[in-house]
Amino acid sequence: MPDKAALSSLPHDEEAEKGLLGALLSNGGNYLDEVSEIVSPDDFYSTSNREIFRGLIELKDNQETIDLLHLTRLLDKSKGRMEASGGVSYISMLTDSYSLSTHVVDYAKMIKEKAMRREALKIAKRVEEDATDNSKEIIGILDAASKDLTDVYVGLSGEDEDKNISQYVSDLFNKINRVLKNEEVPEERLATGFDDLDSKCSGGFVGGDYVIIAARPSIGKTAFSVSMALNMIRRGHKVAFFSLEMPAESIAKRVLSIESKIYAKSIARMSIKDQDMEGLFEATARLYQTGKDLYIIDKANMPLMALRAKARQLYRKHKIECIIIDYIGIISLYGEVGIRPDAPRFEQIAYISKSLKGLARELNIPVIALCQVNRDSEDKEPMLSNLRDSGAIEQDADVVCFLHRKRDSVKGEEESVPSADGSENYIPVKLIIAKNRDGEVGVATIGFFNKTTAFVNMAPTMYQSQ
Repeated sequence: MPDKAALSSLPHDEEAEKGLLGALLSNGGNYLDEVSEIVSPDDFYSTSNREIFRGLIELKDNQETIDLLHLTRLLDKSKGRMEASGGVSYISMLTDSYSLSTHVVDYAKMIKEKAMRREALKIAKRVEEDATDNSKEIIGILDAASKDLTDVYVGLSGEDEDKNISQYVSDLFNKINRVLKNEEVPEERLATGFDDLDSKCSGGFVGGDYVIIAARPSIGKTAFSVSMALNMIRRGHKVAFFSLEMPAESIAKRVLSIESKIYAKSIARMSIKDQDMEGLFEATARLYQTGKDLYIIDKANMPLMALRAKARQLYRKHKIECIIIDYIGIISLYGEVGIRPDAPRFEQIAYISKSLKGLARELNIPVIALCQVNRDSEDKEPMLSNLRDSGAIEQDADVVCFLHRKRDSVKGEEESVPSADGSENYIPVKLIIAKNRDGEVGVATIGFFNKTTAFVNMAPTMYQSQ
C-alpha cells in the first residue's frame, strides 16, 4: 500500500489518481493516448500511482495487453518496482473499486491541475529563500521565477522524450503525407507583407526564428520594422514591439502617418489641413480596431531580464505571434548573473543575442531584432562582417537582412521610382538577405516613402541587373 505518511498537505487528489489508473486497467488502456497528452508520470503525487502509470505507458509502448496480469509481470521484472507500486493487493484494489472510464479525461485534468499547484508552491518557496539572500540580484530571481511559472502555465512537466533522427524523419514524412492529402494544413508562416522577402523565406518567418534587420543609422530600420508590424496585424496577427530607443508616442505618430498617408511632419506638428481631417479620422478608426493587436512596450535601457519577462507575460496573456525589438544595441544587462558587468562589449552583445535566440525557441515565435552596422559599410553595401559589436549575431541568427540605399537618396526623392500600382513615387531601397537558414539569400526590392516613413512593395527584380 502507498505510504500514507508521505502524503503531506501539498495539493493532490488521490481519488482522481486512483480513478484514472483503475479505469485504464479495467478497460484495456482505452484513452491512454489521450490521457498521456495531459499528464505525465511525474504529475502523480503518490509514488505508487506514479509507478503504476509509468508501467501502463511501457505496456502500451511494447504493444502488450494492458491489464492487471501484464502490469504485475512487468513490475516484477525489476527489483523493488512492485514494492514501489504498492504491491499486487493495491493494484487489484484499483481495478475492483475504480473501473468506470466515463470521467477518465476529467481525472487526468484534475491530476494535472494539482501538479501545477505543487510546482507553483515550489517556485514560490524558492523565490522566498532567494529573496532573503542579499548576495543574489533581485532581477535575476524574478526572471528565473517568471520562466519557471511560464513553464508551469503552459503545462510543461515530466521528462522530455528522447527521440532519434529516425523518429523525426518518420514524423516529418507522415506530416508531409497528411498535408498532401489535405488532412493537415502546412506549418503557418508569419508573412511580413514584403513579397520578395516572404518569397525568399518560403512564405514568411516561423516560430523559433531569430531575425536580424541591420542598417546604418538613419537608413530606416525603425520605419521598416513598423511597416512590417502593420502588415502583420492587418493579416490578423498579434505583435509586440519593444521600442527601447523611441517613445511610444513617436511610434504612434508613424503608424498614423502610414495608415492615413498624411505627412509625418504634419502629424508631429499637429498641423493637419482641413481636407486631410476625414482621412485622419478614418485611419484612426481603422487603427482603433487593428491596432489592438500591436502592443508597444516603451522603456529606455530596458534590462534583458525585464524584456524576457515582459515577452513571456505578453505571450501568456495575449498570445502574441511575433516580437520586434528596436534595437539590440541598447538592451541593458543590469542584474544578469551569466556575464560579468565589466565584460567587453562584444561579449555583452553575444550574450544578448544568444538570449534572444533562446527566447524565440522558448515561445516558439519569431523574434526580430534591429541592429546597427559598423562604419566600414558607410559607402558600400553592408555584409555579415559589418554587424556591429559581435560576430555572434551572425552565428545565432536564422535570417539576417540589411537595408541599404545611397546617401544622396536620404535627403530627397531625386532617385525615386513609381510604386507597383503607380500611385506614388518611392525611394528605392535594397533589402539584402545575407543569411537565410531555410530559404534563399539575395536581394529583395522595397520602396521608402520618406514623407510618411512607410516601406512598401515595389516592382520585383529591379536590382538584379545592377
